[in-house]
Amino acid sequence: MVNINFTLIAETGLFLVFLWLMYAYVLRPLLKIMDERAAQVAEDEAAAESLESEYQETERGYRLSLAGIHQRAAQRVAEAKREAQARNNEEIHALKAAGAERMSALLKQVREDMRQQRAASDQVVAEIKGTLAEKLGFGKGQS
Repeated sequence: MVNINFTLIAETGLFLVFLWLMYAYVLRPLLKIMDERAAQVAEDEAAAESLESEYQETERGYRLSLAGIHQRAAQRVAEAKREAQARNNEEIHALKAAGAERMSALLKQVREDMRQQRAASDQVVAEIKGTLAEKLGFGKGQS
């Protein structure tokens, strides 16, 4: 049989005091710290999810912005090509007009030179005819 004596009661009391002290000074603060840590983890997870969604929105905005920039750049390049082609065509037309004008002036000069050369050659031929006629005796004295 079990004998209940003062030692058993003292040990049981001391054990209960030990349990109460452990609960009050160890277990309660430990549970409090664990609850705070769990709350902090949940808060950090919510913040991480918020940051992730913010990142996704920022990245989507960046991609849209980048696509717009690429589109504007392509439009500017196409516009610059059209402008360059138009300037090139204008320069070609200007050069053709200048070339045609210069060609016309050169042709006019060549025709004038040819007319002068013809006149000079006609004069030389007339002089040669006159000289030959004199030398051969077809000159003024014989008619």
